[in-house]
This record gives sequence, C-alpha cells and structure tokens, in this order.
Amino acid sequence: MRARRTVLAVGAVGILIAAPAALAAGGGATTPPPVEVSGVTGPAGATGVTGVTGVTGVAGVTGATGATGVTGATGVGGPGGDPTENRSPAKGKSWVDIVGDTPSKYAFSPTFITVNVGDKVRWDNKSNAAEGHTVTGDGGLDSGTLKQGDSYTFKFKHAGTFKYDCAIHPNMKGTVEVNKAGGGGGGSNGGSGGN
Repeated sequence: MRARRTVLAVGAVGILIAAPAALAAGGGATTPPPVEVSGVTGPAGATGVTGVTGVTGVAGVTGATGATGVTGATGVGGPGGDPTENRSPAKGKSWVDIVGDTPSKYAFSPTFITVNVGDKVRWDNKSNAAEGHTVTGDGGLDSGTLKQGDSYTFKFKHAGTFKYDCAIHPNMKGTVEVNKAGGGGGGSNGGSGGN
C-alpha cells in the first residue's frame, strides 16, 4: 500500500507542475483579470484666503438743487360749486365773498375785481352776521338782504367802474372794473341787474 501512496503523491506533484505550463499554453481554466481597487480620495484642500478689497473712491459733490417753480392759483367754486372752476375773468365769471364774524371784520373779499363786458359777478355771503348784508351800488347793483349762505349774481353789460357797499354796514366797500370785450361795449353808466 505504500507504493500506491507514493504514486499518488508523485502524480499530484506532476499535475501541479504541469498545470502552469498548460495554462500558459492557453489550455484549461483562465485566470480572472486582476481587480482594480481605487484609492480613497483624501480631504479637499483648504480654500485660499480672499484678498483685501480695495478702498472705495471719494464720492463726487452733489449738484445744487434747482429753484422750485411757482405754484399756480387754485380755483375756488361757490357754495356747492365745482372747486376746480377758476375765478378768472377769462371764464366770464368772478366771485366775491362776503366775510367776517364781527362788525369790525365784515368785508367784501376781494374788494376790487376786474371783468369784461358781459361777465357775471357773484357775491356769496359767508359771514355769520345775523342781520345779513347787501350789495348796493352803481349801475343797478341791488341784492336785497343776503343772509349767511345766500348769493347774488349781476351781469355787467357796459364798461366802467362800479362802486358798491353794504347798506347795513357802510364801512364795507368794493369796486368792479368792467373792461370792453374786444372793442365792443358802451359807456360807463352801468350794467343790467338780475340773477
């Protein structure tokens, strides 16, 4: 039995010796390709320091502000009227307010206005005088007594200067200057009353 083991051992050695030669000649089992192993990536390097920001330049001098323009006149309407309606003679209407809360302050405001022939003037009593006021004067101006909130309108049909006052408070005085409109118009002795 001993001889058989020797033969087996010698046979096994022959196989072991012959196996590499057979593989090299292309016979038999192939060797698997080597496995590639990637290395572990290391930590990222530190970011470099940002450089110092440069100094900001000096700001230029601010220019001078231009002059503010003149504000236009605000239109004023009569009681219950359109506040955007202008008190300009060009519109053919003018208003005079009767103002004051004590006898020493009663007045026509403005005291002097200029209109054209054919224009109407309206007096609005905004005063709180219990006795009221009047518009009485040249050319037929005669309002009767106007209580607070009342108004009187007069159309001037002739050029001239028309003075008026309040019959109740004679210290209240006013004047309407009526100009000819486009070369027409008459003398200086009055207008035509009415509302």
